[in-house]
Amino acid sequence: MKDKQESRYKALITIGAVLGAITGILASLEKIFSLGIWNKLFELIEKKPGWLWIRVCLIYISIVAASLTLAWLWNLGLLSKLRRSYHEEHYLFFLKLICSLTIQILFVFGLLLVFSQAGFRSQEAEILFPQAVRLGPTLIRTYAANGEVHYSFHEETPLYGPEGYAKITFKTYGRTVEQNCGWVLFLLRGVHIGNYGQLRFIIRGERGNEKVGIKAKDARGIEVSLMLDEHCLREGKITTDWQQAIVPLEDFGNVDFSLMDNFSIFSNGLMAGTRPQTIYVGEFQLR
Repeated sequence: MKDKQESRYKALITIGAVLGAITGILASLEKIFSLGIWNKLFELIEKKPGWLWIRVCLIYISIVAASLTLAWLWNLGLLSKLRRSYHEEHYLFFLKLICSLTIQILFVFGLLLVFSQAGFRSQEAEILFPQAVRLGPTLIRTYAANGEVHYSFHEETPLYGPEGYAKITFKTYGRTVEQNCGWVLFLLRGVHIGNYGQLRFIIRGERGNEKVGIKAKDARGIEVSLMLDEHCLREGKITTDWQQAIVPLEDFGNVDFSLMDNFSIFSNGLMAGTRPQTIYVGEFQLR
């Protein structure tokens, strides 16, 4: 009878350990998925791009704690073994400890790379958007819904232009909003840029008067689009000369810039019809 009770007790402890570890790991991954559980904690921290590494450390600590909890409850003799190892084999114990911590660190950074939409660093993106080096991994992608986008990167510095630029050609196959295409600059998902007030970049068109817009999207999926027109262009429209576009972040309304995902330049059939449009952009910066 006593053996049965002990077995049941151990079974309950084991189940609790597994559930506790799963909960701890999910809480750790939660910030990467940007579901909002850790938001209140981060509101207590002065938010700057450099605080990204504090977030990484918090994720790391949670995963280590969850792993140790699981190991301890699955093997109740673990503590005594660690004590014996510490007293009998100091160097071996510390070697095992360092190897374990190294594996945990690699695991965390692997998760950041896998679950971040940015995926890995792009040299092209970092030339077009130099601040990306401090903000985390940045990646460029294109998309098209019943249309097409052609993108190429150029390292040369044109007269009065940026040091390196992107050439982007948009073409939709119809005349509705649903027929659209875009060029996307992905940031590290969930990165905080709310302490900035503007997005600036340099732009020109191949023919002039191109009809394109810009979108901002946060990690929760809220996306707001704006036209590139007289409100953000010095000339009031896109011309064949280089000019600076200044887009106030507050104009994007409900987008949460403390949990940023991406900026994109886009066009659709309602804005431009089926006429191909080519623009050149570069020197993105947050101010």
